[in-house]
Amino acid sequence: MNKSRGFSDDPRFARALAPIGSVLWAESVRERMQGAVWDECKTVISFTSDMACFVEHEGWKQLTNAGGNPFNSFRAFALTLQPHGLGCSSKQLAVMVREAEKSISDSANEAIPNPRKGEIGNGRSRCAIGTPTRGSNNADYLTARIARDHKDILERMKAGEFPSVRQAAIEAGIVRVRNGFDQLLKSWRKANPEERRRFLGVIHTEQS
Repeated sequence: MNKSRGFSDDPRFARALAPIGSVLWAESVRERMQGAVWDECKTVISFTSDMACFVEHEGWKQLTNAGGNPFNSFRAFALTLQPHGLGCSSKQLAVMVREAEKSISDSANEAIPNPRKGEIGNGRSRCAIGTPTRGSNNADYLTARIARDHKDILERMKAGEFPSVRQAAIEAGIVRVRNGFDQLLKSWRKANPEERRRFLGVIHTEQS
């Protein structure tokens, strides 16, 4: 009888629990950032919290180019074509750098309140540059949500009270911080019946 695969052997669960700075973590963040390149109406991309964490921990050093060599800079990683890099244009990379250098108070002062339900279509384009994309977690969208719904927190952002837009969004209740249980639950809901059966088997074995 084949021994059941361990919990950490399943790529889906392993990525959910991968520590920051690890290869699995870097690969997971790369996938999300690659998707961001094609979002935002394929014109500009914002410096997301994922990207900020990726840069802070130099995640590109955990990844390799088509020749199997580690990237030596974020710029090289960003400009390299997918699937190895982000496939950004020079213009998109410049936008990312500008967003990264923007202070929290700058973001708050430049915020355009996100349109409320029913406002899009009344002279407000869904994909107009400057109108943050609904449902994303990039800094512009989060700041726009805060500007619309939490003006008190927006004023605290302008005063420099928060170290990041994400922290302000957490305070506002817009962003939920996921713990290990949340990650497990998310992965469980995505798992197929066979993956769930194997997972329960591993849990039962480890508890016996």
